[in-house]
Amino acid sequence: MTPRLPPSGRRPDASRRNAATCLAMVGLMGISGGLMFVASLVLPQFISLAFIVLLSIGMFFAVHYVTWGRWLMRARREEQEIEDDAWVD
Repeated sequence: MTPRLPPSGRRPDASRRNAATCLAMVGLMGISGGLMFVASLVLPQFISLAFIVLLSIGMFFAVHYVTWGRWLMRARREEQEIEDDAWVD
């Protein structure tokens, strides 16, 4: 028979989960930056390639933010207002 761990009693709150995710992302970015720095020391033309790649990734996230963050939230808010108005009538 395998031993069971006692229940923890509570789940970690959202701020702790978000802090752990943020810490992991910062660590990943630090390691990636270090590897890019070492690669740029070995290959001088790597800087221009890395700049182009980082710029394209940044543009992707900017378009993603505008599309899903702004436009879609506005559309959902308007849809919610229409549904709320339907319940009032």
